[in-house]
Amino acid sequence: MRFASVKEFIRIEVKGSPLADMLSDDDMESLARHSERALAEFVVPSGEIIMPLDAYIVTASKG
Repeated sequence: MRFASVKEFIRIEVKGSPLADMLSDDDMESLARHSERALAEFVVPSGEIIMPLDAYIVTASKG
């Protein structure tokens, strides 16, 4: 996965989840700061974050 920054990655992941209504702006800033340290190995010189990220897609049909 590739994102413009760690902060953008966190924003997209949180806003697209049930956490969106649970975290204040201050909580989001704190989460981004902690995430920048935790994900530092995936940040390239341009500031982008490039990392492997698994995704599972499940489909079902009623039969």
